[in-house]
Order: sequence, then structure tokens, then C-alpha cells
Amino acid sequence: CGASAPENLCAVDSDCDEIDCEGDYDGSTYFVICPTSETWEDAETLCIDAGYDGLATIMDSSEESFVEDLADAAQTSSGTGQHNWLGLNDIDSEGTYVWSSGLSSSYTNWNATNPDGGAEDCVIMADSDHMWHDNMCSYGRWPTCEAR
Repeated sequence: CGASAPENLCAVDSDCDEIDCEGDYDGSTYFVICPTSETWEDAETLCIDAGYDGLATIMDSSEESFVEDLADAAQTSSGTGQHNWLGLNDIDSEGTYVWSSGLSSSYTNWNATNPDGGAEDCVIMADSDHMWHDNMCSYGRWPTCEAR
């Protein structure tokens, strides 16, 4: 799998995760976007079961840009577009967004009308403009996994 991915992820396929994902290393974190429609909870499980830390935490604008480029590459290689799950959510407390990784980051990239609350507790990066939207956790979206 080369030097770009942590050794423990280099198991079977070219993406080093035993699932067909678009992945790359930004120098500190290995991110992948998997073109498979999953609920938020199932996406988190898929990431962990594949050897990642879980759904992605976006720490700053540099990581945001890197993941945006990866999302574009995943859409190109799959021939279709889809919103991507991030690890950000307010499942435990409405309006209090936390990363499933437990990491703390003040960086956000919300769409102007989001978050708009209610039953939309999980966060996606939109496929067209890459802005963040709160979404129903039960929707099928592509997982964005990370290994830090």
C-alpha cells in the first residue's frame, strides 16, 4: 500500500482497508471516502470495522480542502455524487455539536442555513459545494473515515 497509509490498514486492497474507498494521506491523517450508502451509525461502524478511528473529524481549513478534493476524486471514480458523512453530530444534546472521535475543533464550514435543528442530528459535507448541513442520521450517505 505504500508509505501513505498506516501499516495496520494495508491488508488486502489498494486502499488498504478491505473496502473499495478513495483514500489518501495528508501528512498527519489518512482519510477515505467510501462510495457505499450507509446510515450515520452504520458508517461509523464501517469505518471502525475497517481499521479506522471512525468518521472524520475536520480540524481546520487545510483538512477541509483535502477532504473536499478526496470527495471530488471519489465522485469521479464512482461516476456518481453523494453527500459524505462526517463525525460531527448533536445526537446527545440538541444544538451541541461534538465529534464522534472525541477530538475538539472549533472549525466549521456550515451552509448559511445550517444547522437548522430538529431531528437532523448528523452532519454531512454536501457533494456539490462541500458546505456542511445537519441531516437525518437515518439517510444513506457515503462514509468519510479517518486514521490519525
